[in-house]
Formats: sequence, C-alpha cells, structure tokens
Amino acid sequence: MKDNYQLWREREDEMDRWLKSRPVCGHCKEHIQEEHAIEIDGQLICEDCIYDYMREHYRVRIED
Repeated sequence: MKDNYQLWREREDEMDRWLKSRPVCGHCKEHIQEEHAIEIDGQLICEDCIYDYMREHYRVRIED
C-alpha cells in the first residue's frame, strides 16, 4: 500500500508531465495552464500577459 508521500509524489509527477506538454507563452515564457490563449504575431500569449504584451508592442503616444 502506498503512503501519502508516494501518492503525492505520483500526482506531482503527473502534473509536471501535463504542464510540460502545454504550449509556452511568448511573453512570460511560462507554460500556459489555461484552456485559452491569444495568438498574436504567430505567438501564443497567455491571458495573464496580454495587457502587458499589448502595451509593450502596440502602445502609441497620441499627440494633442
């Protein structure tokens, strides 16, 4: 019978494999855990990064 640590370790290993199979965000370079992402300029951007990505790449100054 497996003890709690062994069960926890197996679950952690399973989650690590799942995470490594996920696409990587083009902005933060982390694996995207959500079901959705936004594709811009051929890159997948996670929803947490989209605002910062847009500000860095598409922000323009409007003169009066």
